[in-house]
Amino acid sequence: MPDIFATLTGGGAPAVATAPQELQLAIIFGGFFDQAIFGVPLWFWMAITFGIAFGIFFVYAMWVYWTIGPVWGYWEAYKTKQPMALKRNKNRKMRMMALKYVARIFTDEETDEMWSVTSLDAAQQLGSVNCVDVVDWHDWIDDVVKNEAIRIGATAWNDHVQIENKGKSLDSKDLLEPIHDYTTFQKHLYNGDLKLLMPEGIELPSFFIVDWTKIEQYMPKERAAASYGGLVRSAVNDRLGASEKKAWGMVLPVGLMCTMILITAIVAYMILNLGGK
Repeated sequence: MPDIFATLTGGGAPAVATAPQELQLAIIFGGFFDQAIFGVPLWFWMAITFGIAFGIFFVYAMWVYWTIGPVWGYWEAYKTKQPMALKRNKNRKMRMMALKYVARIFTDEETDEMWSVTSLDAAQQLGSVNCVDVVDWHDWIDDVVKNEAIRIGATAWNDHVQIENKGKSLDSKDLLEPIHDYTTFQKHLYNGDLKLLMPEGIELPSFFIVDWTKIEQYMPKERAAASYGGLVRSAVNDRLGASEKKAWGMVLPVGLMCTMILITAIVAYMILNLGGK
């Protein structure tokens, strides 16, 4: 038996000596921080408030990062002093991305896509960052001015063809061919037909005149199967991007859950140490 019994002099009940009680660790900061509010020290409420504020800030920061993801490339390009691309895909979605630039070639190192800039006029400025417009299913840099000039030039040629071919038979040798794709456009461009029709260039409403030579330099030089390499890489990247988006989609709920668990653990620890076991 661990108990020790002793008889007092003069009779009386025996004294019982038991094991000493376990000491409780009290967290005391002293002064202002130990003031009780609803029976709990002030420092405890401050810790709870800080934990909740930290959880809200964490969730908000993750939400902001997720929201500005499509334009995060601008900050990356600005920070690393690299050019930036405004990238578009077949689904009419756009995002900003930083690119490497060497010898008139823009390269996306993450997706292994490349774009050739045939005209320096295609480069623009977004703030202090050089910016180009690219599409992930072909391999050259887009220029909205040149694209508009091509559209107006093709329309003007087709109107000319409609007038010239009026009254001619379908098997006539001097029947002019309309423009209906890039191949026929290039054919008339390289033959000089478009330059004969509009020798001074194309006048864009509210813009400026685009010289035919600049358009010819801007156009891709071949339309072989190899020029569609971006389409294959884009299909792979779309699948990888979908998987990455699903993974990032779990960050917010998981982060919130972890924050709540942390706060609950802190509260439980504080209550156990204040109220005893």
